[in-house]
Amino acid sequence: MDLAVELKNLQGKHLSTLYQNKPFEIIQVSNNQIILQTSTESKRPIPLKEIANSWKH
Repeated sequence: MDLAVELKNLQGKHLSTLYQNKPFEIIQVSNNQIILQTSTESKRPIPLKEIANSWKH
């Protein structure tokens, strides 16, 4: 499974965190990072490597 492709499929969708049910949206996906729009921050970049590492657990 290519994680970047899966995240691109979620781009533009309104999602929420599992634990606190806080809303966010994936606004951009590149080969090395994603950018989230959260309810408390304007934009939050997250390295794709961090997501891949947490995906394994």
